[in-house]
Amino acid sequence: MRHTLRQKYRYAFRSDLHTHTTFSDGRLSPHEMLQQAVKGGIDVLSITDHDLPPPFISGWHEVDDRSIYIISGVELSGVHQGVELHLLVYFSGDMPSDFADFCREQAKGRARRYERARESIGLDIDSADEDAHNGRRSLTRLHLAHALKNAGYVPTVADAFKCWLRPEHGQVVPVGLPFTEAIVRAKAAGGFCSWAHPMSTHLKDWLGEFVEVGLDAIEGIRPRQGKNVRQKYRNIANRKHIYLTGGSDSHGYGDPLGTFAFPGKEMKYWAHRVGLPIDEIAMRRNMH
Repeated sequence: MRHTLRQKYRYAFRSDLHTHTTFSDGRLSPHEMLQQAVKGGIDVLSITDHDLPPPFISGWHEVDDRSIYIISGVELSGVHQGVELHLLVYFSGDMPSDFADFCREQAKGRARRYERARESIGLDIDSADEDAHNGRRSLTRLHLAHALKNAGYVPTVADAFKCWLRPEHGQVVPVGLPFTEAIVRAKAAGGFCSWAHPMSTHLKDWLGEFVEVGLDAIEGIRPRQGKNVRQKYRNIANRKHIYLTGGSDSHGYGDPLGTFAFPGKEMKYWAHRVGLPIDEIAMRRNMH
């Protein structure tokens, strides 16, 4: 009985492994994201801005007299059979410098893609800034949508997507990085790779191919999913002998961080792959 209670206590921590800040298309700065995560009772956080190195070093951070553990991460964009897909990559320790340089080059490519889309749309909207061109900030379709709204061409961000920015409109060219290459590069750098928010039809068609080149996990636990959906993803992962990850994909809008959490009991199977100090996390959580 004591052993069972001890194990239950050990894995009682709460994580969010998929979040975005103002460095990409989020609303909160990295420090605001950190503060909100602590306020929401998150013990382990990964900031996974699009194609960017993480804003914080990995390990323990103290915020408002509480401890939170940061896992270095990124959400890479790739393409497979004409479809843009996203890859969450996590590291044990800080992201290797050569892989961080690779991410910055991808972010620079996003700035060039933004400019091409801006020219294609043919309207007078904000151009990509210096930080974006230098790989310090990552631009997405959402930035284009806000630029169109701010310039008065559409009343809402949703209208910008409806009129110009859906994939079928062809205004924004697809990313150039093959998704399989993203996996191979991340694995070579020592990353733990999870396919972000995969669609079930894509899982059926492509998961085997991605596992063959090194995919470690699928993001199968997300907000507002029912038990049946989560079990479906768990069964798919088990059949391929890979893991489940989970995250809110928070951009700072809507529910605050901590409303959703990826439970430690789900993460325990692969926590060692990202160097997570589970016992210390449990101890610090108990102190508060």
